[in-house]
Amino acid sequence: MTTMTTELPVIFGGANAGGTKMAEVLADANVRAHGVELTVHAVDPNGAHLTRLASFAAARGLRLTTEQRPIEAALAMRTDNAPLGIFIDGPTSIAGALRAAAATGRPILLYVAVLLATGDLLGLRAVLTNADRGLVEDLAAFFHALSLSTVRTGSTAVFGAGASPRHVELEPLLREWFAAHMLANVYKLAYNLPPESAPIEVTRDGKATMPLYIHTSELTWGDPETLARDLLARPRTPVAPGTDVLIAEIGPEQDVRLHEARLRRADRQVALRRASVPSAGVGDSTWPSLDAAIRRITEHTITPSYPVYVTD
Repeated sequence: MTTMTTELPVIFGGANAGGTKMAEVLADANVRAHGVELTVHAVDPNGAHLTRLASFAAARGLRLTTEQRPIEAALAMRTDNAPLGIFIDGPTSIAGALRAAAATGRPILLYVAVLLATGDLLGLRAVLTNADRGLVEDLAAFFHALSLSTVRTGSTAVFGAGASPRHVELEPLLREWFAAHMLANVYKLAYNLPPESAPIEVTRDGKATMPLYIHTSELTWGDPETLARDLLARPRTPVAPGTDVLIAEIGPEQDVRLHEARLRRADRQVALRRASVPSAGVGDSTWPSLDAAIRRITEHTITPSYPVYVTD
């Protein structure tokens, strides 16, 4: 008796390290699947990346086709609704891919690691459907802002030859965090079902997960405590009490400030945990010196003077 197999196509935007790691995840998923097969169409302007990924996929039994061009150009020619997985290390290209996918109503999976100027790593993952068009634009605006403060061709500083031992140890945890998200959501998207995860999430350690909220302050920076309280009073996506959240505030000059807050379980009030600026005035007993206030700003702000490195 022949078993019918349903093909579930996924498009990969990016065929380098991130795409290879996720191809391995999908190949392993196919071994365990019953009656369904995930297949990949990989798009990348770099032919060498595509060749390596195609060889890897063939060795793992994963059906994969390739297309050498920018992902935006490839999506413009397609009429299907296959999910798009984004594994690109350039913030400008990420923003373009997000907008191109949203223009056709295509569901999106995104995985990226950002090395902050402090030396801290931030893993970001997203699952976005056609119902999340506003969130897609928020995320595209976030990556556009990052592009103005990203060191070019700096991905080797994140997990490559120039990475610190701490980041090398953290990479497997982030990759596992990405893989778990892909497996939890890719089948849902392929069958047009609601995703398992919050639309946009971040982690600092590959274990604790925080929803990410993005806010643009067009005229002047907001007060972190007021901003966190206002955003969580009526969040665009629900958040459970007792949850830590990260707020990325895009400022008037496209710098980014990061504020971490918690929606307390006991009284549903917002408690600011880490912010890019002191909520109390300098000179207050909480902030006894200007040096302490300046240090807080530089530790949690992304600017051309405090740039980031990005990898897929």
